[in-house]
Parts: sequence; structure tokens; C-alpha cells
Amino acid sequence: MTVFTRLLIALTVSSIGIAACFAVTSEPVSNPALLCQEVDIELAEAVRLEILSEEDAIAISQRCHSRYSN
Repeated sequence: MTVFTRLLIALTVSSIGIAACFAVTSEPVSNPALLCQEVDIELAEAVRLEILSEEDAIAISQRCHSRYSN
């Protein structure tokens, strides 16, 4: 197993864990705009580090804004 494959597996498992944590929470997001701004900052960093493509980051950001916008 290559280092890249291990990294992808680690990222996938982490993403599933984070998604599970968000699914379990029962209280609504108190400030959706701030949440999506923070997500955008992290996505920009992931693109800069070439972890995500710009297209994937845009898609994730759009889902955040569409899900949490009032």
C-alpha cells in the first residue's frame, strides 16, 4: 500500500467520522454564515495544499451554503 493510498484512506475515515458527528448532534447550527465561512477557509487551505481540487472545494462550499442558508 502506497503512502498516497494510506493518506486517502485516512482522509476518508476522518470524513466519515466528522459526518457522523454532525449527524448525531441535535442542536441546530447557531450561525450558519459563520460556519460556512470557516468551511470556506479550510477548503481554501486544502486547495492550496493540493489535497482537494478547486472544483471539489467549490462544490462542497456550495452544498454548505445551500444547506445552511436561511
